[in-house]
Amino acid sequence: GIGAILTVNNVGRRTRATQATMDNVSFAIETMVREMRLGSVYKCGIHGTAGADTYDCPSGDSSVAFKMSDGTTVAEYHLYNNQIERSDDGGLTFDPITSPIVKIDDLKFYVSGSMIGDKLQPRVIIEVDGRITDPKVGAQSFVIQTAAVQRAIDQ
Repeated sequence: GIGAILTVNNVGRRTRATQATMDNVSFAIETMVREMRLGSVYKCGIHGTAGADTYDCPSGDSSVAFKMSDGTTVAEYHLYNNQIERSDDGGLTFDPITSPIVKIDDLKFYVSGSMIGDKLQPRVIIEVDGRITDPKVGAQSFVIQTAAVQRAIDQ
């Protein structure tokens, strides 16, 4: 009777809260992928100068930088304090792009084909391992993997 209705209502509320939180994560990742596809001059980690040097990292790294589609702005993403952060000033300042109730435990960027003339189309594989920490939902873990391939033909 009433107990079953309350249980179903509770499950519905938790499902909606989980969906809203995962929408936040999806939006953050889709934004990264869109910017990377339209960008160029990719590098991961602390190697070289962001926006000027390329650097492949087949073992992965927790940060990535690249020139955005305007050809001058340098975007950088990294993991800090369990959140994905974004910079559009070459890494001078960063702002979180994930909700505080989403805890990112691991973020890896695998860059390949970044060298000009290597006959490989630049590609960034992104792996995100995290959990939702919303008290309305309870702890729920997730793992997401996606890739961004540079849209412009590599020279």
